[in-house]
Amino acid sequence: MAQHESPQRRTRKTRAAVHVWDSVAGVVIGVGGFSVIVAVLGICVYLVAQVVPLFKGGRSEAMVDGHAPLARQSLFVVSDEYRRSILTMDPTGRVCVTHLSDGATVASRSVVPDGRALTAWSFDASTGRTALGFDDGSLQLGTLGFESAISPTVPAGAADLSVGASIATPPNDDAPFGSVVERVEADQFRVISPAIKFRQPTAMAHGSGPVRRIDFRNRSDDEFVVAMRDDGTAEFNMVKTIQPLGGGAARTTLTSFPIPFVAPAGRGLPDFLYVTGDESSVLTLWSDGLCQRYASPHSNDIPITLAETVQLLKPGQKITSAGMLLGGLTLLIGDSAGEVLGVFASVDRSATTSDSNALVVAHRFSVGDAAVTSIGVSTRDRTLVIGDAAGRVTVRHMTSEKEVVPPIQAFSKALAAAAPTPKLDGIIGVDSAGAFRLWSLSPGHPEASFLSLFGRVHYEGAPRPEYVYQSSSGEDTSEIKLSLVPLILGTMKATAFAMLFAIPLGVLAAVYTSEFMDKGVRRVVKPAIEMMASLPSVVLGFIAAIIIAPYVRDWLPAILASFAVIPLGMLLAAYLWQLIPPWTALKVKPTSKLALMFVVVAAGMGIASLAGPVLERSLFKPTANDRLVFAGAFEVVPAEQRPAWVGGRATMSPDEERQLRAVGLYFRGGNVVRPVEPRTPERIVEVGAKLAAFDAEPVSIRRWLDGGVGGPWPGWFLILMLPSAVIVAVFNGQVVARRFNAFASRQSAGGAAALDLVKFGLTVIAVVGLSALAATLFTSLGLDTRDSILGPFSQRNTLVVGIIMGFAIIPIIYTISEDAMASVPDSLRSASLGCGATPWQTAWRVVLPVAASGIFSAVMIGLGRAAGETMIVVMATGNTPSTDWNIFSGFRTLSANIAVELPEAPNGSTHYRVLFLCGLVLFGLTFLVNTLAEIVRQHFRKRSIAL
Repeated sequence: MAQHESPQRRTRKTRAAVHVWDSVAGVVIGVGGFSVIVAVLGICVYLVAQVVPLFKGGRSEAMVDGHAPLARQSLFVVSDEYRRSILTMDPTGRVCVTHLSDGATVASRSVVPDGRALTAWSFDASTGRTALGFDDGSLQLGTLGFESAISPTVPAGAADLSVGASIATPPNDDAPFGSVVERVEADQFRVISPAIKFRQPTAMAHGSGPVRRIDFRNRSDDEFVVAMRDDGTAEFNMVKTIQPLGGGAARTTLTSFPIPFVAPAGRGLPDFLYVTGDESSVLTLWSDGLCQRYASPHSNDIPITLAETVQLLKPGQKITSAGMLLGGLTLLIGDSAGEVLGVFASVDRSATTSDSNALVVAHRFSVGDAAVTSIGVSTRDRTLVIGDAAGRVTVRHMTSEKEVVPPIQAFSKALAAAAPTPKLDGIIGVDSAGAFRLWSLSPGHPEASFLSLFGRVHYEGAPRPEYVYQSSSGEDTSEIKLSLVPLILGTMKATAFAMLFAIPLGVLAAVYTSEFMDKGVRRVVKPAIEMMASLPSVVLGFIAAIIIAPYVRDWLPAILASFAVIPLGMLLAAYLWQLIPPWTALKVKPTSKLALMFVVVAAGMGIASLAGPVLERSLFKPTANDRLVFAGAFEVVPAEQRPAWVGGRATMSPDEERQLRAVGLYFRGGNVVRPVEPRTPERIVEVGAKLAAFDAEPVSIRRWLDGGVGGPWPGWFLILMLPSAVIVAVFNGQVVARRFNAFASRQSAGGAAALDLVKFGLTVIAVVGLSALAATLFTSLGLDTRDSILGPFSQRNTLVVGIIMGFAIIPIIYTISEDAMASVPDSLRSASLGCGATPWQTAWRVVLPVAASGIFSAVMIGLGRAAGETMIVVMATGNTPSTDWNIFSGFRTLSANIAVELPEAPNGSTHYRVLFLCGLVLFGLTFLVNTLAEIVRQHFRKRSIAL
C-alpha cells in the first residue's frame, strides 16, 4: 500500500517593515497616552494654581509713621483715596487735616458754629455723611471727606516736585481747609482737597436740653436722621434740603416723627443710637449689651413702636465700640472681651414683633483678649479694620469671617481710630496720643473662605444660616454670596435623575438587542440608536426648552401616568403573547414583532393620556376640610391653642400653611382657623353654594404641588410605587418563584401562560397595596414629599432635564453595554441553555454577570457625560441655584455656572477664581467617581475572568 506523504508545512516570515511599524505604533501610543496623563495633570495643576489664592490671606506693609497735633483723642479717621492725607475730628468738633508724607498739618479748625458746644456726633464712613448735635438742641448735617481734581496749571510751590511726590498747601479762599498737591506725571498735577460741607443748623421739633445721641443715614436720594435729647425725647426725621431759586444758602427742613423711647428700669439714656439704612428700625443700645429696636413702618400714618428688647452680650461684657456696616443694615459691636458681633434684623414670621422681624446675632468672632476700641468699615465691601486697647490692628471680613492679614502690633497705646483707605489698599491707625501710621494693604480675596464657599453663612436679613450662590447683587452694599453647595447639589441632582431615566432603558435595550433581537433587525436598530449620540447638546437643549417643557406643563398628569402605564403595558403584552400558540407565534416576522412593540408603546401613551386626568381628579382633589375652609366654614382658633411656631405672623408661606394643615388647622386673613360644619339652615345654604362653585373648578395637580390643597398621601403613594415593585419582585424571586415554577411545569403550555398572567395581575395588586400601605405609614408620621422630592412646579424643571439628558446618555450606555454582552463567549450561553435554563435566565444569570464590568463602565461613562453636561442644563432649566431635590423645580450645575458667568468675571477677581474652583470641584467629583468605578469594574472583571 502506498503511503501518502504528509504535506510540507509552509512558514511565512514576517517582514521587517511590520516589526518596525509595530514598534513605532507602540511608541506613538505610549507617548500619546503619557501625554494625555500629563495634559490632565497640567489642567489640574493650573486649576489648583488659580484656586489657591482664594484661601490665602492678604499682605500689609508699614509705609508712614507720624504724629497728628491733636489736642484730644480722635473720634474717627478718614483718608483720601490716594493715601496722601487723613482727616480726623476730636470731641470738641475740631477737624484736623494731616499730610501723611511729612506729618504736616494742612489745616486745623472747628466745624462747630460759634456759640454752640458739640454734644453728639455721627459719621458714616461709606458715604461721609456727618451729623452734629449741639447743646442748644439743634442739629447740623453735612459731609466730611475728600475730593480730587487734575489741575490745568502748575499749582504754587509744586514746580519742583518729583513724579509721585506731594506737598501740603495752606488754606486759601478756594480751599479753606488747605489741600495736598501731587505730581502724577511730568506735566500733570492732582489737587486733593478736604470736602467739608455743612448745612445750616436746624432745631429739633420736640423736647428740651442738649442733643445727646444722633445718627445720620441715607437711602438712594432720601436722607434721615434720628436724634435724642437730654430729657429722653427721641425723633425720627426725614431730611429735606431746599435750594432757593434766587440763590443763597440751602435750607434744611426736618419732618419729625416721635420715637416712644422709654428707658428700661434703672437705666438712663442709651450709650448708642442708630437708624438702619433702610429706615425700618431705630436701635438704642446700652454699654452692657441691652438693645431696644423700634420699628419704623415707612408710613406717615402709622406710629413708630417698640418692637423688641434683646440682650446681645454675655454677662460681664461691655460694649467698647459700635458702628454700622456698609449699607447700614448690620450693627457692629466691639466688646471688652475682644469680640466683634454683627447684628441685624431678619424676617421672622414667628416673631411677636409688630413688623415680624427679630434681631439676630449673625456673626461673632474674637480678635484678641483686649477691648475693641475702634471699628473702621470699608466703603467697597464688608471688610473691617478693628483696633483694640492693646494697640493691635486686625483686618477681618464680616461675611466670610476671614482674617485678611495677620494682626498688626501697631502702637503701644490703645487705638483711638482705625479705618481702611477708600480703595482698600491701605490701613490708617491713630492712637490715643495722636500718633498715626499708614500700612499698605493687599487684601487678596477677603470674601472667600472655606466657610463662605462650603459652609452655611448667615447672610444679612436672613433668619438663619443657609447655602446661597449669588455672585452679583443689585447694589454695591449687598453681600456677595459664593456658596458652591447649591451648584454641587444641582450637579448631583441633574446626574441622578438623568441616570435614573437612562440606565434602565439603556441597559435593558442592550440586553434585548444582544440576546433576543433577530440579527437582521439588530443590524438596523443598533446603528439607529448610536446615531442619537451625534445630536449636539445645544439642539437637545433647544428641543427641551421649546417642545418638551411646554408639553410636560400641559400634560403633566399624563406624563406621570405614562411612567407606570407603558411598562405595565409592555409586560401585559408579553404575558398575553405567551397565550398565542407557538406555531402561530413563530410565523410572526422579527420586524413585525418590533412594530408590535411600538404599537404597544403608542397604546400605552394613549391610555396614559386618558388615565392621567382620572388619577389627577381622584388622588389630588381637595380634602373635606379644604372644601369647608375654602367655602368660608371655619372659626378662629384661640391664641393659646395655636402651635407655638406660628407666633404673631401676619402672613404664611405655602410650606408653612401645609405644615399647619398637617395638624388640621388653616391660615386665613392673618388668623389661624379650623373648619367647622355649618349648622343653621341659612349657613348651610350659603356654604353649599360656595362648595358647588368650588367643586366646579377643575382639580389640578399643580395646585397640590404648590401645597394649596390635599394631604401628603398621594405623593407618597406615587413615589413609593417603584420601591414597592422592587420589594415585591425580590420577594417573588426568593419565595414564590420556585414553588410557582414547579406547579406551572406540570401544566400545559397554555395553562402555564394563563398562570403567568394571573401571577402578573396579583403582583400588580401587591405592588399597589404595598405602596398604599407605606404611604399611609409615612403620612401618619407627619412626613410630606412636598418637603423633599416634590414641590412647586416650574416649567423648566428637573423632570424635563432628566428626560432630555437621559436621551443624550442612552446611546452611550446602550452601545458599550451591548458590545460588552456581545463579547461574552457563546459557549457560556450554550452551556446554560443545555442545562435547561430559559433564554431570559441565561441573559440574567450568565450573560449579565460576565459582562458586568463592561456594563458598569458604560454607566460610569454616561454618568461623566451627565455630570459635565452644560448646554442642556442652561437651556432646559431655570438655571437658578437651589438646594432642594424637587423634581419639578430647576437648578444650576457647576458646568452651567462656569459657562454662564465666566464671560462677565474680571480676570483675577474673586468671582473669576471661584469659577475655577467650580471647575476644580467638578474635576474632583468626576475623578472620585471614576476611581470608585474602576475599583468596582476590576472586582467584576476578576470575578468573571475565570470563565
